[in-house]
Amino acid sequence: MIVGAIAGTTCWIFSYPQDTVKTMIQVSPEGTFKKNKYLFDGGCYDCIAKIYKKSGFKGFWIGITACLYRAVIANAIGIALYEEAQYLYTKTLL
Repeated sequence: MIVGAIAGTTCWIFSYPQDTVKTMIQVSPEGTFKKNKYLFDGGCYDCIAKIYKKSGFKGFWIGITACLYRAVIANAIGIALYEEAQYLYTKTLL
């Protein structure tokens, strides 16, 4: 369970800023972020600039605490269930 908790936490620490940008683009009305026609970015760079301008570096990390609580619990339980299922599966085959 500890390994699952560490894995989930590590995953979210590295991917949370990108997830914040993705979520902002998804929940914002169409046209909120200017799309760069040369980079085909879907408004990603404009969204990053607006988040940084409004909240600074901290803006990319809003909500990380709740996400990490969920990640620790979900991944700890998930890896424990996976290991138990794998054990039961191999035990029934032998």
